[in-house]
Formats: sequence, C-alpha cells, structure tokens
Amino acid sequence: MNMHTVFRAAWVAASLLVAMLASGCPRCDCGKGDETGAIVQMTPFSGRFGYGLSGPYGFLGSLTKDQLTDQAWRLEGNFVFPTGGYTVEDPVIIVLESYPEQVSVNIKVTPPPPDAIVTQMVTVVPVTADITASNEAKFTIRVTGAGVLSCPDAVLATLKNEKDAWELEAGATAPRLLITCPSGIGEATIQFNPSCPVNKLLIGLRYEPNRPFTRLEGFEVIAENGQRWASFGTGLCLGFIQIELPEAALAAENGLLTLRWVDMYR
Repeated sequence: MNMHTVFRAAWVAASLLVAMLASGCPRCDCGKGDETGAIVQMTPFSGRFGYGLSGPYGFLGSLTKDQLTDQAWRLEGNFVFPTGGYTVEDPVIIVLESYPEQVSVNIKVTPPPPDAIVTQMVTVVPVTADITASNEAKFTIRVTGAGVLSCPDAVLATLKNEKDAWELEAGATAPRLLITCPSGIGEATIQFNPSCPVNKLLIGLRYEPNRPFTRLEGFEVIAENGQRWASFGTGLCLGFIQIELPEAALAAENGLLTLRWVDMYR
C-alpha cells in the first residue's frame, strides 16, 4: 500500500468521525457509562439448600451446597451475551469474619469496544467459584462494568419481529435501549418499571453490531392513550443511530409506549 493510499484511508476515516460528531449526537451520549454495578437477585430453592441467581446480561446460576456439612458453597452460572467480544473476570470474593459471615462477590464484565469486530452470535460465558463460608453466611453478589445498569429491569421491550433483539445498557447520561433490526423496519412495545423510574431514555437502532441505521425514513412513538410523537433529533454514533425520547412520552399514561421505525437504506 503506497503513502497516497494510506493518507486517503486516514482522511476518509477522519471525515466519517467528524460527520458523526457533528450530526447532533453528543459524544458523552454515544458511549457507555462509567463502571457501575447491579445486584444479582437470589431466590431460595424450595427443594435443595441454596439459591437461584439472576442478573444482568442474562445471567442465570445457582449458589448451593450439596451437603450441609460441606465447607464451601458452589457458585455456578452463565452469562448470555448478544455477540462475542465480552470478557468476564474471575469473581472477586471477600469474606468478613463476622457471625454470620458477610460475603461479597464481585463479577466484572467488560463489553467489546464500539468499533470492535465481533462474532455475530449469542455467546455463553460460564462463571464458577468455591466460597468457604458457613451455612448461615449472608451473600451480596454484584455484576460490575461499563454499561451495567444498577436496575437492569427498568425497561422491558417486546419486539414484533422475531429476528430483532434488544438490550438495555447504561449510556453516559441515560439508559439506552439498543435495538438490533436486520430488516430496517420494526416495531417494539416498551414498558417502564415503576420501582426503577426513568427520566430519560435513549434509543439506539442498528442492522447488526458495527452496522448502524444511517438515515431514518420514519420513527414514531405512540402512547396507550393514542398520543403520538414523530419529530426527533437523531445522531449517528459508532455502531448505531440514536434518538432521545421526549419527556412527555416517558410521562405518558401507564408508561406503555409503542415504537415504530423505518430506515431509508433498508
């Protein structure tokens, strides 16, 4: 590759970046939030000694002892990520010498960078650990990392198309509902959890990771009472186009909204 070709490639890349930053999407809203954490929910089993676990990134697992005389608890679980590129560190375990013991378990997840090339398939990553503690020990299990929401159930989405997918992540200034829509045309119904109030919500739309919608032909929000919003500012971020929902829509009756979108270059 000659120097002219290298210069031209660099110029094109720089021009694209400038265009994205000038398109109306603030840099802080395009990225993920600072490292935060979410508590893993622990539900006692009815037929065995221990707990069922559920948390962010589709985490499901268990914390059990096979026998009450066992010295250690067994932590087992799986994260289910929408693509490859995620890394999960070994759990960091702290046991305070109190009675009963106070056990803190921290599992750090690092998502792939926005411009990373990753496998386009659901990826399951297991987590295991043995924790020496008494049967009466009190556990707190957290998942931490950039983009982890303190309340991962703040928004629930139901998508009309079976091939579409969604995930809720922490943006720098607000939660972001990131929707993957291979056809470029779709519909979603979203509902807010009253125990986790959301004052601002960003919507990200993409065909697939690293392939954003580029120019929306139409995007509308419909409340359950029939009120509609169809005029939005959009911004092109690395990997997705972004829309900020109006505050009036977030305050709509029952918090149930329907989103419809069409991308011009579908």
